[in-house]
Amino acid sequence: MTDAASPVATVVIPTFNAAATIDLQLACLAEQDADFAWEVVVADNGSSDDTRERASAWADRLRIRVIDASARRGPAAARNIGASHAASPLLLFCDADDAAEPDWVAALTTALRSADAAAGSRRYDRLNASPHGPSDWPEPFYRKEPLAHLDAASSHNLGVRTDVFRALGGFDEVLSAGEDVDLCWRLQLGGYRLAAAPEAVMQIRRRTGVVATFRQAFAYGRADRLLATKFAHVRREHPAGGDALVPEREDAGAGAGEDQPRRSLVRRLRSRGLRAPDPVYIAERWGRRLGRRFGRIDPVLAAYTGGA
Repeated sequence: MTDAASPVATVVIPTFNAAATIDLQLACLAEQDADFAWEVVVADNGSSDDTRERASAWADRLRIRVIDASARRGPAAARNIGASHAASPLLLFCDADDAAEPDWVAALTTALRSADAAAGSRRYDRLNASPHGPSDWPEPFYRKEPLAHLDAASSHNLGVRTDVFRALGGFDEVLSAGEDVDLCWRLQLGGYRLAAAPEAVMQIRRRTGVVATFRQAFAYGRADRLLATKFAHVRREHPAGGDALVPEREDAGAGAGEDQPRRSLVRRLRSRGLRAPDPVYIAERWGRRLGRRFGRIDPVLAAYTGGA
């Protein structure tokens, strides 16, 4: 993209050793059907492979900047640093290992004309060998405790107005997972509007293998515990907030909610044509459970409580 006009939106992509996947995402962005100027900021969080070189090679097809975002580590920090380099009023967040559908930029930008933030939908049919995964969730929003009266969305398909993002202080860098749920909750608690943009579709790449799935689920479970602690005061101040909640959704992706009865997992597997529990499903379920129960939170809680 060579348009010299001021960009309307900035696509922020945090990266860390993403050389194997980033070309596909950038190719999808290069094929976007958007009739306005927009840019891409790749925020590299200290890659040791050739992620930065591969991203820079797209400069003849995209209005792209590759920045060093290694001063602070973690995906939240990379997104914040990338957002600080944005030259537009809108921020569109996605990941380096996914693939944007052709209308993604336009659809998410359109949603932000009437909202402070917007979340798109997800598909899993392009980048995965199996048609179903344990944490697939196609809809823009999901809900989870302790603030299940508020919508949450994933950072791999999320748009936020730049001024609102900065007013909120960006993503909470103390969190290594769940920072997107945290941002969505803080946004709504601050009186801002979070809208659904189902036409903004992102193809999501799942983790493969039992070990990788377990590690990811454990991190999400630990994040669930941290979020419950961080927002416990909100729940205490609004004890009736959960009385009219939408029932917890089982497959809520990165923000899956409370554990469902064991029979629900079996029913879900059978509905998808699986006769016996898949090891990956088991790894996801137990990873999240163990992360909630045993994930270390003491050093992180100090940032919220002022403790040592």
